[in-house]
Amino acid sequence: MKVTEIIRAALTRLGIYATGEEVPADDALAALDVLNGILSEFKLQPLLGVPDCLSLPLDIHETIDWPKNLERLVILSLAIDLAPDYGVEPSATLVNRRNGAMTVLKQSNAKPIFTKSAWKHNRYGCY
Repeated sequence: MKVTEIIRAALTRLGIYATGEEVPADDALAALDVLNGILSEFKLQPLLGVPDCLSLPLDIHETIDWPKNLERLVILSLAIDLAPDYGVEPSATLVNRRNGAMTVLKQSNAKPIFTKSAWKHNRYGCY
């Protein structure tokens, strides 16, 4: 997905721009700064699965190939972070979707820890 599409999707979710409406260059560049900040923070959280090869800061014309669940989290997070700049309060639905996307992504990237079973065995099985 192109960086400009990520920005447009975030601003559309906030209701700032209509679907398919072009985002003016000054709004796109301001949103790009916020997006780079979000990704810098996300890279510090290994469970979010931001690719190590993603080099920051992103350019406005860049295309990023990453998992859809990470893309969704980034768009929703960007929308929430941009809301005050437009005098908009992010809706509870938007915040809940972002929190849900964060949880799902972390759970999907978590590696289970296997431990030795505490069950005692006799010759007939567990007891």
